Amino acid sequence: MISNSFRDRNIEPLKPREIEIAIARELDMTIAEIADWLGLAPSTVRNYMNSARQKCGVKRTEAVYFLAREVYGMISDQDIEDVINSLRDGGFLS
Repeated sequence: MISNSFRDRNIEPLKPREIEIAIARELDMTIAEIADWLGLAPSTVRNYMNSARQKCGVKRTEAVYFLAREVYGMISDQDIEDVINSLRDGGFLS
């Protein structure tokens, strides 16, 4: 169980690109795959993930999605649906 003090932490919201990348990582996409999908350099994808980790106060990328969605409510069902549709449209998901 997550304590209320952690849940009430005031953190900076994730940018839309950080949300997209967090969802893609949760879908087990690699940095290279995400970069290809978004038309970004892998280093830019890493920079977005570093920023998201810092905002969520975690060291592990895997924790960003959980915290942003389940604890802070920053990732909506619509966000997930939009990313999945974009990945399908781009041929990255079947």
